[in-house]
Amino acid sequence: MTTDQQPAPRSIPSATLCYVYLLGTSDSGHSKSYVGWTTDLEKRLRAHNTGKGAKSTRGRQWQIIHSECFETRGDAMTREYQLKHDRGARATLLANYHKEHIADMKSYSQMMQEFSASRPDYRVDLSDNWLQGRTAFGGITSALLLQSILNEHENLPPLRTMQVNFIGPAVGTLQISHQMLRRGKNNVTFEARLDSKLGAGTYGYFTFGVNREISIDMDYPHKKITRQPSACAPMVPHVNGPGFLDNFERLLVSGPALLSGADNPDLTIWTRHKDVSAYAGHDGLVPLIVLADAPPAALTALTGLQALSSMNWNINILTDDFSTDDGWWLMRSATDFIRDGYSSQLIEVWNSEGRRVMDSIQHIALFTSPKS
Repeated sequence: MTTDQQPAPRSIPSATLCYVYLLGTSDSGHSKSYVGWTTDLEKRLRAHNTGKGAKSTRGRQWQIIHSECFETRGDAMTREYQLKHDRGARATLLANYHKEHIADMKSYSQMMQEFSASRPDYRVDLSDNWLQGRTAFGGITSALLLQSILNEHENLPPLRTMQVNFIGPAVGTLQISHQMLRRGKNNVTFEARLDSKLGAGTYGYFTFGVNREISIDMDYPHKKITRQPSACAPMVPHVNGPGFLDNFERLLVSGPALLSGADNPDLTIWTRHKDVSAYAGHDGLVPLIVLADAPPAALTALTGLQALSSMNWNINILTDDFSTDDGWWLMRSATDFIRDGYSSQLIEVWNSEGRRVMDSIQHIALFTSPKS
């Protein structure tokens, strides 16, 4: 707990380690910070981001800029007081964080522009905000494969299916290539590959198909929208969540919190790019592919996680109309299978009016921490 008075210089042994932390946010358009101490960084960050922390932190989304570990509560409280009242030290920590983690970050639009400009070789170096651990985020590598095809082949029919295999880590400079496997009267299929210095990364097959008139027209019923984005609170990521999450807005509609040990892993969220340019144009398919690599519902059933890795992703595209209000997409991720370190996720996507646009299934590998 924070205090405005300097604690007495005493050291009370703690059953667990104590952490002094510095939070940062720029939700209001300018940077703000907050200093506190806790014995559980993950729980405390979740409290701040769900309006259950200090009054001054409510209504904003925070991230941990800096933390220090102490063996005693007294030492932690003393350091908290020092950092809380040393604005110069806080400013330095914020500036260093910005320099290391934010200044060189590229938005979706910037990254895609650079990628398209590299044609025909198609090479790209992703900034840290598109990484998941040391590898590239699967949503962006899948989108790069598709974008390389769209750049080189005009007047393709609508995309109908894509199957993506995440073979190995995508690290450093990424090299993307593709080839047409078959062009028939109705369908055209491409193979695309993304390789890095570590070898095979993300490989995929993409099939485009013409519209054909048939005697039946059946579609999913529109989904009833029970909560608009304005009525939903931000979805709280894991405290050590990967950097690519900063590119998106994710609002929790229904379902349990991540890493909460829930017995009903069924999650529904609103999501969109923070980069307005990503959804302001007319081509909404590729930005949607990036978003549709949704948070695996299996994460709500766990209580600890070291890492996860997508193995494959099979997507059925149900429309060629990717219009939605203000870039918002409604997504459901659900699972009934978590066993032997693997989980299969069902992912459904609707636009802002409740029109279903995508179905997919994704198989992931889970590497859990001992406490789970």
